[in-house]
Amino acid sequence: MAYITVPSVEEARRIGRHLVENRLAACVNIIPFIESCYWWNGEVASDTEAVVLAKTLPEMADTLAASVREIHPYEVPAILFLQTHVGSPPFFKWMKEEIPIPPSDKGGD
Repeated sequence: MAYITVPSVEEARRIGRHLVENRLAACVNIIPFIESCYWWNGEVASDTEAVVLAKTLPEMADTLAASVREIHPYEVPAILFLQTHVGSPPFFKWMKEEIPIPPSDKGGD
């Protein structure tokens, strides 16, 4: 699962739709409001943001991150991957059906 912060709900929708339409994620969830406090340019800053949770496969992490960096408005976007080891087998099966893994990413098949 990819955790991506964005400046607004509209931006979350745009990035989320991009990920699903391009089959980089099987599904996204948008959390419309979070409050963030962080270091930026030597100072503590705070903002309101939204979060995109993108359900994807480990093999797609690099491609998904590169795609988000191309369209994300932040200079340094937060794109974090949380690996899930336990979950619903039917859900994992569905994700594998919805996210085609390019042959070069399947470990040499």
